[in-house]
Amino acid sequence: MIWKKKRRGIVNMEKVDLSVLKTDLKGIIAKETHKSSCKVFTYLKYSLLPKYGEGCITEFCFNNIVITISDYILNEDLVVYFKDEKNKLQLSFLLGGEKVMSFKNNYERIPYETQESYMAYIETYNGNSKIFGKRPYKEIKINNP
Repeated sequence: MIWKKKRRGIVNMEKVDLSVLKTDLKGIIAKETHKSSCKVFTYLKYSLLPKYGEGCITEFCFNNIVITISDYILNEDLVVYFKDEKNKLQLSFLLGGEKVMSFKNNYERIPYETQESYMAYIETYNGNSKIFGKRPYKEIKINNP
């Protein structure tokens, strides 16, 4: 489900509910433009759809490890709701940009800003992330799904 919301009557913000759409973020905002693979390694490149902004998302998959490199500028703020019940170990480095994460069972918002990182073992996730638009967003994320 995708809808637009006016924030403070001035700025538009798009909301995307991935749990309803049964996809991930790149499945909504980007299109696969290149895929290459061999026996143990897969390389995928996605280009952002002009509706959402410009830039790309690159994935490297091998030995049950996924490395995702996000390098884009969104046209406007984007709030992404999702629910994930898969256990995974995640390491993330935010090289540029800003994101605010919220969890459904916790009213505290967690800011994630340029030059910050985290490592977490995630058993379940139910909440949202807000990625701020009109500024470069650069993140390297390593997952062991």
